[in-house]
Amino acid sequence: MKVRTLFLRRRDYLVVKGYCQICEGKTVFRSKDDWLRDHFFWEKCQSIPRERSLLYAINLLYPNWRTLKIHESSPVDRATSLKLRRECPGYLASHFDPGVQFGTMGPSGNYRSENLEHQTFADGSFDLVVTQDVFEHLFNPDLAIREIARTLRPGGAHIATVPMVMREQPSRRRARLSDGKVIHELPTGVLW
Repeated sequence: MKVRTLFLRRRDYLVVKGYCQICEGKTVFRSKDDWLRDHFFWEKCQSIPRERSLLYAINLLYPNWRTLKIHESSPVDRATSLKLRRECPGYLASHFDPGVQFGTMGPSGNYRSENLEHQTFADGSFDLVVTQDVFEHLFNPDLAIREIARTLRPGGAHIATVPMVMREQPSRRRARLSDGKVIHELPTGVLW
């Protein structure tokens, strides 16, 4: 893989030749921003690095993923999520949608309304559970981990991405639930 920073072409911060796991072919990745985590795109599938890495891990660990029962919580409509939806008949997407009764399909029919911390799925429902940058939005990630473990079949796995923005700083709770209401622990706009 050749990496080169382009100073003459001010539109691009970084250009790299590589292989896209999602499109399954050689390509050129580009970023117009130095925040590569969210801006190092391949224009064709609109994938970003975590999505390509996630599919790389799935292909490596579960080459038969197209035959598995896969639950993805809170997918986006691009890249890895679309590939999983398109190519895996056993794929099921869910979103936290309190406007739709948990355990039922949303109005689009493309997702099931679920609370990751208190799922309505039966024990051992899935071979693989996927979450991409979801856990930092949960009030009780420990409950979600228990629920994911409960819904996995023996030998199943949870493959997740989690942002690591402030590695030097300890994590801080930004909000909590109290009597069903969100209580903000930090003022809006404060990162750490």
